[in-house]
Amino acid sequence: MKKGKVEKYLMSEREFQEFFLTTWVETASVKVPGTRAPLTGEPLLELLRGASEFQALFGKLVKRGVPAPILRELLRTKFRGTKRGVGHAEIGEALVAAAAAVNGFSVHVQHGDNGDGHTVTISGPPTVSFSTDLFKSADYAALLELWEKVAPLAKGSTTVSEGEGRERQVKSVEELLGVALDMSRAGATVQRYKGLGEMNPEQLWETTMNPETRTLLKVTMEDAVGADEMFTVLMGDAVEPRREFIEKHALDVANLDI
Repeated sequence: MKKGKVEKYLMSEREFQEFFLTTWVETASVKVPGTRAPLTGEPLLELLRGASEFQALFGKLVKRGVPAPILRELLRTKFRGTKRGVGHAEIGEALVAAAAAVNGFSVHVQHGDNGDGHTVTISGPPTVSFSTDLFKSADYAALLELWEKVAPLAKGSTTVSEGEGRERQVKSVEELLGVALDMSRAGATVQRYKGLGEMNPEQLWETTMNPETRTLLKVTMEDAVGADEMFTVLMGDAVEPRREFIEKHALDVANLDI
């Protein structure tokens, strides 16, 4: 990445966002609905970090099958699936109510056995299915906490300002983060490297070989039996177990290289 006189190698998407946004908040401001003064500097950076984490977790639950409008409605009403006294039946009822509040999704709830999570099917297109266990998960609890931080962004138009005369209006968490990243990257040149073989010797030294700056990751095998089973499934001759594994865990993939 190069911007002005600064040239830097960034290893992850998180580092990428952090670098650009940290610099950008020094000259930018965001006026959130319901606040008197615009946010700048560190408070603005914290808001953007929260927006980034919120967007990632929100997308994760949507991939699990929960329609985005229904998930937003549950967050808006601050529904807590982990609250004492809230069981799978109450979660199913909350989903039906949320669906009715948005645009009338058809929701069918099939009760689980022996206290297990209920299976929720929502007619499409596309038709999706998921377990009420999702709303008792750590991911949903974390999403609800993040929502408390970014909820004001959904209450009206947020003004994003940079320098003199550069002003944008946004109406959602996703739009704010997108505009902030677009503005922060203005004038930057970005080159992505898929592998070390694409780098010249100088780049390879700076990013990977230099003992003072390189990143070393330690891989451990705490569960040797489990690891052996994993390799057998993924690398063995049997096709069906591998197909079942891929279908089961496809939505957990963070970075897919084809």
